[in-house]
Amino acid sequence: VASLRREIICFEYVENSLGVLTPSTKEISFTYLPKGAEIISMDAFNKSETVDDFVIGITIIKNSTDLHALETFLNIYSGWEETKDFNMEIISQNCLNNIELKYIPYHLTHTYLTVWLEGDLVSKEVVFLLSGSDCKIHIYQENKVNHTYKEIEIAEYFPEFVKPPTIVVWMDIYYYNKYTKRLTAFGCECGYIRLCSICVKTSAILYNFSTNFNNTISTVRIYPTEHKLKTPDFINDEYKVVTEDVEHEDPMLNLII
Repeated sequence: VASLRREIICFEYVENSLGVLTPSTKEISFTYLPKGAEIISMDAFNKSETVDDFVIGITIIKNSTDLHALETFLNIYSGWEETKDFNMEIISQNCLNNIELKYIPYHLTHTYLTVWLEGDLVSKEVVFLLSGSDCKIHIYQENKVNHTYKEIEIAEYFPEFVKPPTIVVWMDIYYYNKYTKRLTAFGCECGYIRLCSICVKTSAILYNFSTNFNNTISTVRIYPTEHKLKTPDFINDEYKVVTEDVEHEDPMLNLII
């Protein structure tokens, strides 16, 4: 969690010698956050499904006292190598990218970018999504060869984000039915809300609903009525509940605004 004026606090539970989890907090010093810069938004994800390989994104504004000389950046931090040991200090000192933006950043989040080929899911990677003062959603994808992130065209992968009427303040994306479908919602500064259902295989918009609340939308959240999840493998056999893995079947979804 970050304050506007550069202070970033990490909250975590640490296991002690007795195996008890105890909460702890500590301030983390990130590189490439110059004095006087303001932190606008932050996001983090683990790009590996097996070990710790965390990526952290931070958007900042420099020279904020002069409106005509604003400099805005997206800083992306990573530990480079997949590891079983999570070390925030190493990540915070390793800025992979210091991307200069041509707009003021707003909401920074992440989602999956999937590629289907002849009915098979051939790739599923995590990408950053960033809304800006230019009334656009920008997508940043990792170049796995040199471990840098670059902006790619969003219309091909996320047609629901094309031409929002004003600045997007918040967005949420929910994949389901084994990543063949997704529900996307976003809210704008003007009060506009859009809710779309997408066929991920073809990038076709199956359902498109919009309305206007005539006031700034602060957040939107998509969530299922119930979670049906597979019992984690580390649970002892005597405590396991026999259930089928139906996490991605068509759920009853809700949107809160």
